[in-house]
Amino acid sequence: MDHQSEDIKYEELQSILVTTIALDLSSAGIAAECSISMRDTAARLVQAGYGVYGIDHEGHGRSSGSRCYIPNFGDIIADCSSHFTSICEKPENTGKKRFLYGISMGGSVALLLHRKAPDYWDGAILLAPMCKISDDMKPHPILVSALKMICAVAPSWKIIPTPDIIDKVCKDPEMRKEVRSNPYIYRGKLPLKTCHELLMVSLDIEKNLNQVTMPFLVLHGGDDIVTDPSVSKLLFEKASSKDKTFKLYPGMWHALTAELPDDVERVYFDIITWLEERAICTASAQYRDNIKYEEDFFVNSRGNRLFTCSWTPRKSESRALIFICHGYGGECSISMGDTAARLVHRGYAVYGIDHEGHGKSSGSKGYISSFSDVVRDCSDHFKSVCGENEAVNSSGYIRSNPYMYKGNLALQTGRELLSVGLDIEKNLHEVSLPFLVLHGTDDVVADPSGSKLLHERVSSRDKTLKLYPRMWHVLMGERPEDVERVFADVISWLDDRVGGTATVPGGTTNPHELVEMY
Repeated sequence: MDHQSEDIKYEELQSILVTTIALDLSSAGIAAECSISMRDTAARLVQAGYGVYGIDHEGHGRSSGSRCYIPNFGDIIADCSSHFTSICEKPENTGKKRFLYGISMGGSVALLLHRKAPDYWDGAILLAPMCKISDDMKPHPILVSALKMICAVAPSWKIIPTPDIIDKVCKDPEMRKEVRSNPYIYRGKLPLKTCHELLMVSLDIEKNLNQVTMPFLVLHGGDDIVTDPSVSKLLFEKASSKDKTFKLYPGMWHALTAELPDDVERVYFDIITWLEERAICTASAQYRDNIKYEEDFFVNSRGNRLFTCSWTPRKSESRALIFICHGYGGECSISMGDTAARLVHRGYAVYGIDHEGHGKSSGSKGYISSFSDVVRDCSDHFKSVCGENEAVNSSGYIRSNPYMYKGNLALQTGRELLSVGLDIEKNLHEVSLPFLVLHGTDDVVADPSGSKLLHERVSSRDKTLKLYPRMWHVLMGERPEDVERVFADVISWLDDRVGGTATVPGGTTNPHELVEMY
């Protein structure tokens, strides 16, 4: 499946990062290359909001050098480190998270880049990484010594055959054709020195797996005949990383992204989900050191597991609690990450819940059997949070998101939404709490007149309506300068009320009624 589109900017000489939330630096396997082989992977990641950068190692792909000849694996690491670091250090990439993505031999490169700068990388995605020689394939020490001596005399001697195993590596027929027709993939015999370097690197990595401390996701096909799945299991077991995930796919082969379509979707879903959970709040990366993010589940009265999450200040007490109620088809953990980060930066604790059938919560996707159940679940969870925070004064990226529902509405859901809308409209006068309502005047999802009506009919004495001309439904998805205006209004309103009675423009302390239009 080709996921490239006109939204993706591709440059061979110098990639430019545009509106990304994190960086993926890609390293390919032995005899491979990036520009064609990694195209589909890069397109999917770009659509998910990531900048993707690749490099063809010396002697590989379009890079110069004797074909597939590796005189020193350390040179590969130095080249990748220099290129990837130069990208990360560009001014436009300041504050963005940095992830490594390695396949087979590329997995070795990623692990050694991490060893070179343990605190520089935010994580790695490793597909069938080469980090150990399986015991039944490991050569006798005498053979290793002999290989070393021969390499000293004839390092570039191409004597090691590379059998055609594409039919046992790629299940997708179209991908097999693409691999066989790719002019940049090397298919000749391997030089002796290359084999010696790969062997030495594998033995070295295996011996030092305990030095791996970065977060990582390792994925492996259960029927891989190129790199033994036990290799990935050993990495998972021996690595010192506190955040590590091992995904084993029974029946799958070496090239996980060249499986049958349904299985490929599973693999990419797992990759992007893992990234999203760790790239959270990257748009506000300058705040993340002071954010404690936690996830949990609870079982509601109907037996469904509901997902909850929280963002709280790590270094100080919360000034007040903010509870997020997401919209239909939405979710909290990814979509609300930037909003939560900004609020935590100002001293607030933020709590969210994915409604039944939404996001990471269980239940029929997008189905609302009774809207009162949604309200009850939120009430139960939010009250439980307030009970845990008695000392706090509580008075006071979309298409790629795998947790957002994008299907057709169930009839019952449509009925519930309609009934709730009519019921709320009829009883607007019962609203008496202080509130701030914000709306874009060009919103085609929810009519701005609804917010005007709310402001006019409620009994609240402290009520504020802010209308933003030419803005749309998702105010937090507007242009950066407009998003800053919206957040400034939200945080200013909160700050005015957390300290006690709201302060009225003009210096009085009476509750106020205010309508503003920019």
